[in-house]
Amino acid sequence: PTFAMIYLLGVIGVSIRCRRPAAILNAVLSVTAFDYFCVPFHNSFFLEDSNYILTLIAMLVVALVISTLTFKIRLQNAAAMNAEIAIQREQTRNSLLSAVSHDIRTPLASIYGAATSLLEEEERLTARARHELIESIAEEASRLNRLLGKLLEMTRLDAGAELKRD
Repeated sequence: PTFAMIYLLGVIGVSIRCRRPAAILNAVLSVTAFDYFCVPFHNSFFLEDSNYILTLIAMLVVALVISTLTFKIRLQNAAAMNAEIAIQREQTRNSLLSAVSHDIRTPLASIYGAATSLLEEEERLTARARHELIESIAEEASRLNRLLGKLLEMTRLDAGAELKRD
């Protein structure tokens, strides 16, 4: 029984550390080694008692079940990690879109405010005030243009364009 437990610990260890084919090969080789070294008529594969055959078959089945279960756990773990990565990616994307949306609306609000002031209050504004509003529109339009240029560069990089390092 002690060797059988050591055998099962070895099977579990290899199943956890290695891929499925290696775990199955380990199970088969372990049963074979157990038969060769631990079953009466040591150092031979001869089995005189049918109970030993049933025991070895049971040990092999247990080893195969263990390797299959650890493989399934590994797959579930990978799926959970992929789901977590997808959730983090979506949260990052939403945060980025929120930040970009805010950064675009700020110059647009300034442009809109200055332009509507020029349209609605043109006669009441001094030449200096009109000039300041026009400068504000030009500055904010330039800021918006730079922001959109950077955003387009980011999308090109995300799409796989190559970086030019200067």
